[in-house]
Amino acid sequence: MATTQQSYQVVVAGGGTAGWVAALAAARAGARVLILERRHHLGGNLASGLPILGFFNTQGQQIVRGIADEFVQRLLAAGGTDGYQVLDVWSSSQVSLEPIVVKSVIQAMLEQAGVDFLFNAQATDVIVEDGRLAGVEIQKRSGREAVRGDVFVDATGDAELAYRAGAPVQLGNPQTGAMQPPTLLVRLLGVDMRAMREHLKAHPDDYVNWRLKPGKTITPAFLETVPIFLAFTRQLQAAREAGDFVATIDRVMFSAMPFDRSICVNMLRPYGVDGTRSESLTDGLRQLRPEVLKLERFFRKYIPGCEHAYAADVDPELLCRETRRIVGEYALTAEDVLAGRQFDDSVGLGGYYIDVHNPDDPGCACILSHGTYGIPYRCLLPQKIEGLLVAGRAISGTQPAAGSFRVMATCMAIGQGAGTAAALAAEQKVVPRQVSVERLREDLVSAGALVDAPPQG
Repeated sequence: MATTQQSYQVVVAGGGTAGWVAALAAARAGARVLILERRHHLGGNLASGLPILGFFNTQGQQIVRGIADEFVQRLLAAGGTDGYQVLDVWSSSQVSLEPIVVKSVIQAMLEQAGVDFLFNAQATDVIVEDGRLAGVEIQKRSGREAVRGDVFVDATGDAELAYRAGAPVQLGNPQTGAMQPPTLLVRLLGVDMRAMREHLKAHPDDYVNWRLKPGKTITPAFLETVPIFLAFTRQLQAAREAGDFVATIDRVMFSAMPFDRSICVNMLRPYGVDGTRSESLTDGLRQLRPEVLKLERFFRKYIPGCEHAYAADVDPELLCRETRRIVGEYALTAEDVLAGRQFDDSVGLGGYYIDVHNPDDPGCACILSHGTYGIPYRCLLPQKIEGLLVAGRAISGTQPAAGSFRVMATCMAIGQGAGTAAALAAEQKVVPRQVSVERLREDLVSAGALVDAPPQG
């Protein structure tokens, strides 16, 4: 039996990429806020070693600002990033991150705003009263407790609260249920980035040029600074033929960590994993753990500059690209993304290309977009339940559209929209569906989070 602890105006489930931003936005808007986080730190994938993608559109224009931009500036001051890098590859921009600094900066920002947070605490059930989410039951080390709130933000990434509250959801591909494979990240130290870059200058064909923007070419200047490596397919094929390493991806993919100190390898992907099932995640990890040392040996033997590389850190869990998405008041579509469609109720902007990893083969279904699209507030509102907003990759949209809005900068923008809306609803004592979108957008503009969409290029 769960005992009840004090209530909050806004309760955020999940302190990851979207959740901590939602909590900070709500607190800065005057709400009393609690974050529930199942791990031992805040930041989610931001603290994994992955770079942030999606701050800029394909024309090199910054479209995500607000708290997300403030976060980058604080990281710069703390030595946790080498800043914005605008690229000639489809991803358009990258911000590399040092995980230990990320965790510290996020916690400091939340503490300064007076946000309460609780680690090792996961919402395991919901309390619904008259069609409205009124509380959650959480599992702590000391037992179960109930937390009540005026408004809830589901930032679990898996739409856990929405699903448990009875809101309709979709899982992966709505026809088959198949989901993009997750990734087990590996950080390699001992990499000579100078030697690697010099090799690529001498052998530019080893860089995968099909991900370059139209009209761009591989130049020595590009290879001197590019932080994202989609390369070495020739070496990967040689390793496959020799039986040294059989990858579930069609290229060597990694990113440089800040100041070229190390690399974060994004190549270990198990097929057939359902991120909503513990058994399936366990199977995926069992597949990949033995592959870590094979990956290390592959880099040492085949990749220039990696002769002395070694795996120094492996993320403790699989990072899922998708699981559940809510069925909201509106579903963002691939057509919206590719057309750069704007909406009267947009609470943020996206400009990343559509990137859907195939569920059962090494390829990706990728479509380059040229526009900047809006994220409608309606996509954050689950059907059939009141008192709840959803932030991050689990908002309402089709699977192809989610291949764009799932990236971290876009999720942070969504988080600020959700947190601001939650504070407004709590202040006005209404459910999120009744919040004035005009007032919400005014508040986001005042906070520097909502900017005018750039002209389509």
